[in-house]
Amino acid sequence: NDATLLELALQRTGFSTQCERVETAEGLSNALDRQDWDVVVADYVMPQFEGLRALAEVKEKGFDLPFISVSGHITDDTAVAAMNAGAFEYVMKDNLTRLGPAVERELRDVEVRRARKLTEKKLWEEHAFRSAIENSIPSGIVVLNLDGKQTYVNPAFCEMVGWSESELIGSKARE
Repeated sequence: NDATLLELALQRTGFSTQCERVETAEGLSNALDRQDWDVVVADYVMPQFEGLRALAEVKEKGFDLPFISVSGHITDDTAVAAMNAGAFEYVMKDNLTRLGPAVERELRDVEVRRARKLTEKKLWEEHAFRSAIENSIPSGIVVLNLDGKQTYVNPAFCEMVGWSESELIGSKARE
């Protein structure tokens, strides 16, 4: 019944839902392996499986999924423990109107994290590419700021002038 109430709460918020109810760690693992999911909503206390174990399973698989803990009897200490374990949000069963907005907020946050990771990956790739080229060409490269101080030198430039990178960076260009 609780799973149905959660699904209805999400549908009332405007979500088109495709839900799968699991009751064991194995069931969760199989569901996560079978398809991509947008969010995990887990009861904090279940007969055969607890919410913190579900959270650990999601993290062990390396998924960046919003994890929302739902409970009928959660204390502040329990909520803090869930959040410290990595739950993104918790919602009380007697206030399921918070579920939809919590899911919306967490989906936005996960998109921001994914975009940041993609940007960081592209930046790393660009840096690695640039570094490979600058460190392999025989031409000296030096970058000066507006004050004439050297802010970058490649290995070929250091070899040409006979100075180390640490001696050149920050110093004025020699004539």
